[in-house]
Amino acid sequence: MSSVVISSSFNFLSDQDWDWEVSTATPSNIAIFNGPYLQTFAGSFVYDANGTVFGTTTSSSFYFNNALVYSVSGMSADATQLQIFASTYGDTQQTYAYVLKGNDSIKGSVGNDVLLGYAGDDTVDGGSGIDTAVYRGNLANYTLTKGAGGYTVRDNSVTDGTDTLTNVERLQFANAKLAIDLEGNAGTTAKILAAVFGAPSVANKEYVGIGLNLLDGGMSYENLMQLAINVKLGANATNTEVVNLLYTNLVGTPPGVADLAYFRDMLDQGVFTQASLGVIAAETSLNQGNVDLVGLSLTGIEFI
Repeated sequence: MSSVVISSSFNFLSDQDWDWEVSTATPSNIAIFNGPYLQTFAGSFVYDANGTVFGTTTSSSFYFNNALVYSVSGMSADATQLQIFASTYGDTQQTYAYVLKGNDSIKGSVGNDVLLGYAGDDTVDGGSGIDTAVYRGNLANYTLTKGAGGYTVRDNSVTDGTDTLTNVERLQFANAKLAIDLEGNAGTTAKILAAVFGAPSVANKEYVGIGLNLLDGGMSYENLMQLAINVKLGANATNTEVVNLLYTNLVGTPPGVADLAYFRDMLDQGVFTQASLGVIAAETSLNQGNVDLVGLSLTGIEFI
């Protein structure tokens, strides 16, 4: 079982092909480098006259500009095989899959990470940030189950095993992407879409993707709400139009004369802005029921 701790944002899908040189080769340590890149290995090693290394690697660390990116402990990897991988361009994924083929533990950084557990039953904690767990098969081949502290993802074909996820916001499959942070940006996106465009719009993968991208990038709830209202009604929508839109999407019928006057007056008097009223509408139990937020927390929301 290997344990991976990521210290700064990292993407397992990114290639690490670089022309390395050996800076250290002792019976217990190997270091290879190229410019800002440094990879160290610890274990028990012997070398032949051709420079081939034999033995077992027990840990490894990767640095960029002298800053630790990740460290791996608990390894039991054949040193010769790792040397072959390191010497071959395009073998980055094969290297990770070889090292992480067991029941491993992966701890993400405080940034946005893209994480893979590969084979085995893995424990993945994304840490802070917007983190994505990647699976190599199609969505239909997996079973997603929500638990008290996170989710489990089971590969029904057994290739990727069953992973336990905490602090992971996104899932990426070969043919689909899911947002599972329904108490975070995914939930906010769903509530805005339902309040402004109607509950069926949550099935629009492109709309969901736009909302997630803006919120993940730092846009506030109210600013995204105002943007959605502008897209739906135009940039100069009247307060009457906004009240009619929100009320109809929540209740299913236009507001009566009294309700329309009440909420319009609130906007006219500056008690609420169009965006803040939209947020209030989005947070109502009516809206959350319309979009079935509880159900979405079990399945996630598909996006592109």
